[in-house]
Amino acid sequence: MVMSVLDLAVPGAGTLAEALTTIYKLCGDMSERKNVCGHLHSGLMCIMDGLETKQDDDQFPSKESLDKFVTVVLKLLRYLDQCKGKELVYRVLECGKMTVETRQVYEDIAELFELFDVVMVNWSEQWEHDLRVQRDVLIASVRDNEVLLRDLQSSRAQVDALLSLKFELEQRIAQHDKKIVECIKSMIATIT
Repeated sequence: MVMSVLDLAVPGAGTLAEALTTIYKLCGDMSERKNVCGHLHSGLMCIMDGLETKQDDDQFPSKESLDKFVTVVLKLLRYLDQCKGKELVYRVLECGKMTVETRQVYEDIAELFELFDVVMVNWSEQWEHDLRVQRDVLIASVRDNEVLLRDLQSSRAQVDALLSLKFELEQRIAQHDKKIVECIKSMIATIT
């Protein structure tokens, strides 16, 4: 008897089916990244569906290619777990790093589409759209004082956020684009 694609083991996450369910749940907790993460999950589901169809037709992918699929699932799972529950201030400060990480997962999924000969329409265009939406939502969140201050209820949280924001402006300004620098300045003004 041949094992189902759904039963592939994802280290530390159970079966592929369980890992994809966990990814789906975590996507709902990603604030402005919800759209991006949801599309990453959809891409993985599309690949899984394509693999199941091929398996039903007795076309079995190689172990190496399935290992690549599991690696990408695990990479997204770790990314989501690392990002969940972060306060707005820290999501803004880590925006560049997080964008690089999600772009890599998008590219990995695009490679999997090719590897498994699964068609996903407009995948590369979807990335650009998702990136714009994510940035727009992030900027709108920063402009909404209620959203910003909701995460910073205690004076300690406000001081920590303020110190982090000022450090970024003084020491790492070159690592941020103009819009993020404007967001940082706006958050400093709101907190003080």
